[in-house]
Amino acid sequence: MKSHRNGFLFRMLLPCLVLLALSAGTAEAGRLYQLEFTWRGALPTLPADIELRVYDNSDDLKGTSTVTYDGSDLSNFVHDDIAFITGVGIEGGELFVYFVGSGHHNGHFHANSAFEILVNGVSSFLELHTSCSQPLDLNVEYPGDPAGGFTITGGTGSCIPGDPDCPPGDKLYELNGFFELPLAGCTPGAIVFNAYKDTDDLKGTGTATWNGSGLSGIVCDDVACLVDAEMDGENLIVYYEVFGWKNDGEFDANISLEIDLGACGTFILGFHASCSQPIVLDTPYGIPGGGSMTLTGGCGACLVDQPVSTESRTWSAVKSLY
Repeated sequence: MKSHRNGFLFRMLLPCLVLLALSAGTAEAGRLYQLEFTWRGALPTLPADIELRVYDNSDDLKGTSTVTYDGSDLSNFVHDDIAFITGVGIEGGELFVYFVGSGHHNGHFHANSAFEILVNGVSSFLELHTSCSQPLDLNVEYPGDPAGGFTITGGTGSCIPGDPDCPPGDKLYELNGFFELPLAGCTPGAIVFNAYKDTDDLKGTGTATWNGSGLSGIVCDDVACLVDAEMDGENLIVYYEVFGWKNDGEFDANISLEIDLGACGTFILGFHASCSQPIVLDTPYGIPGGGSMTLTGGCGACLVDQPVSTESRTWSAVKSLY
């Protein structure tokens, strides 16, 4: 039985998706979209020029990120869509580099990939099987060649352990998000949230009433639920949850989500939900006619977070340029 939770994490979102869970020992073929790493190595002469390289196989360079670190501050930061250094620091007399590598083949990795950290030109290299034919171990250090160590701390894909309540596999089962809707002076009342297969095959409906400070009279079915609402200037922010409706709990390949505010307007956005490609969270999608929808989380294998800076203790952090 599905439950509708009112306390989901508030983030800013993107199109569709979530972190998938695969319990140890249950390997299913799937896709790997993004990996988060910590690299540990010998303390270099400072300032140090640090470079991250991400490869398909061991020699086909797909992305780079560079930064200069003087022991307290970072400068000359460069990244692309594949490689992103998120932070650098010193602890226990060693250098630590945090980074994110993203898939380069329609958003996911090929079967074999490699990751290289160069510090003042000195290389530390790791080759890794990235087809998701077997689970990847988190928080276990993989030795770099010829030195240093790479630790996978997180990521997105069907071989990355995640929420134990989320089924494994390359599917999308649940979405959390919010609509930001312009009212243009209109005062809303009844709110209807509809979920469709494609654009016209209604699968679920949730209803509530805007009472001036939030929602009252919330009614949910097994698919669609309104969670909360608030005003932000002249815009109404409406939070929702929606669940897949097929027999195994997943969504159809193409879905549409709609908010009907009666006289204040109807807002609908369709998108692809088959997990054939990654979906990035925390970026609003424009709705034809006005407003936007942002996805903040859910359950599925293709949800990808925007890389963010690392901030803890005295670590120097790179500000995200996304």
